[in-house]
Amino acid sequence: MYSGLRVLMQLQYLEVNPSISKKNIFSYTETPRMNELRNRTKKQKLEEIFSKKKAEFLDQIKDKENNIEFLQSLLSDDKTLEKYFINYKETMENDIKNIKSNIKLMDDIMNK
Repeated sequence: MYSGLRVLMQLQYLEVNPSISKKNIFSYTETPRMNELRNRTKKQKLEEIFSKKKAEFLDQIKDKENNIEFLQSLLSDDKTLEKYFINYKETMENDIKNIKSNIKLMDDIMNK
């Protein structure tokens, strides 16, 4: 355990807190470098997870936009069908908005 603490001190991830430490008992505090390491590791994990999720979301958006285009092509052929398709179209448009909101949230988290 002490060798691990020594390594962390040599790498400047920990430092001895002289105000709390005594002759044979040392109190260690984290350095800003430790916080940077922790943040970098967290960001790498989030990037991996978010990139996969973002790809899934973009595929879902494409599918829903394709479905909307299909409904619009049906409506261009026969306007009387609009009352049957309007709910589907609105649902898909709301789903697209929600998915885009999730993508924006992930981007905001990564840029924070």
